[in-house]
Amino acid sequence: MDRRSLLGVMLLIFLAGCGQRAAPSRVERASGSRDTKAEDSEVLPGSQTEPAAALPDLPKRAFDWHAGSKSQYQIPDKIVAEELPQMIDEPVPGLPDMVPPTAEPQTPVPLPAEPLPPLPLTGPDTRSPSSGGASRLPPVIDKGFTRVRVYYGTDRRRGGDTPNEFYSDQRRPEGGKSALELGHCDVSIPYKHAPGEIERPSVWRLEFRELPAKHVMLLDVQPLARSQWQKDVRESVNASADRAAMVFVHGFNVDFASAARRTAQMKYDLGFPGAAILYSWPAPSNYVECEGNAVWTLPHLMEFLTEHVQKSGATSIHLIAHSMGTRVLTTALKELAASPAATQVRYNQIVLAAPDIDAAVFKRQIAPRIVTAADRISIYSSSKDLALVASKKVHRYTRLGEGGESLTTFPEWPQIEVLDASNVDESLLGHSYYGDSPTILRDVRGVLDGIGATARGLRAQANYYLFHTKRTLLSDRPK
Repeated sequence: MDRRSLLGVMLLIFLAGCGQRAAPSRVERASGSRDTKAEDSEVLPGSQTEPAAALPDLPKRAFDWHAGSKSQYQIPDKIVAEELPQMIDEPVPGLPDMVPPTAEPQTPVPLPAEPLPPLPLTGPDTRSPSSGGASRLPPVIDKGFTRVRVYYGTDRRRGGDTPNEFYSDQRRPEGGKSALELGHCDVSIPYKHAPGEIERPSVWRLEFRELPAKHVMLLDVQPLARSQWQKDVRESVNASADRAAMVFVHGFNVDFASAARRTAQMKYDLGFPGAAILYSWPAPSNYVECEGNAVWTLPHLMEFLTEHVQKSGATSIHLIAHSMGTRVLTTALKELAASPAATQVRYNQIVLAAPDIDAAVFKRQIAPRIVTAADRISIYSSSKDLALVASKKVHRYTRLGEGGESLTTFPEWPQIEVLDASNVDESLLGHSYYGDSPTILRDVRGVLDGIGATARGLRAQANYYLFHTKRTLLSDRPK
């Protein structure tokens, strides 16, 4: 071939290549832009994939479509996003339907017929991938105080909803059934509690509300059925080595919350390991009304002792009463001793603290009946008890809790120990020394342990025992 023919062929090949390069692809016609990627080349005739139909002109940068893979639609900027609703409303030939999938209708979940039970206080068991063991959320821990459980029986009428007002000073209606209501309550004892103290809020310390970490506070009150009460008390009794129970009967002008706090404080300060039980009767501030309630509550206390306390499984039962409560307790024991139907029970220790009882009535009518009801009867008396001085003026006769020259002794019954605490009175009126004085608390602890007065360090006098002038203190707080 000559040179001229060769140049012509090369020119034709060059022109053919330029024409092919200048022809826009279908994708470029659809998008209005050029793309030099290999995926955008034309589909050759005779290939297995048929070419898509020609697309109408669309706004620039509306879509970025890649042939040979799943369609992907990207919105490049805000302008195109505003034009997109109008574009997708019109069908675009050659593109798959761009209709968003409709959500499947959800069937409403029916509500349970009964309310769901409350969530547990502790978390459910969970499995740890590393250890494979079960673990629970840590229980709630009291901070700054010890929680003391007190079991109670009461014939008070219900009051308010708060713990301090849960029971009133009114009589509970009997209505053909027992007037007794059983339950338990929890009392806080602060870590910084001083023996003999019942720490309460004081405006002088700018304390205007109770705090369990600072004050002896009634935390809650929970009434219980008889079977549950006996079960819980039995468990508490079995937790002590000697399976012991201590029953406290409060005196005049004491509300339920104060009685519960005193019971818990005594259990804590005495280091008593068994069940602490409170019998609370309506004791208002009106003295005459309170004396009437002391007689009204007698059958209820007798029922409480025989049907509940004596069936608690305790092998050691101690009875402690204060002020007018000693009148209630000793009269109930006298009636039980005279009742042929009552089960004769011998108590371990009976403690009568500042008893507001006619001394002659007790010595002639009560003591002979109850002297065999316990291993020992301890009577705490004081000449500085101003409350008993006032009671004597009202009744005109000596009270059993008076000390000094008015002290009542029982030489014919050595199991009755009369203890003159005139030297250790530490309270304002000298009437609550049984629980306020660390010296008396230390002595009561020895009484509950079955230790005699001489072995406890008291000086033996003619038919009674005298505390030393020097005060003794409780040992370290029980752990």
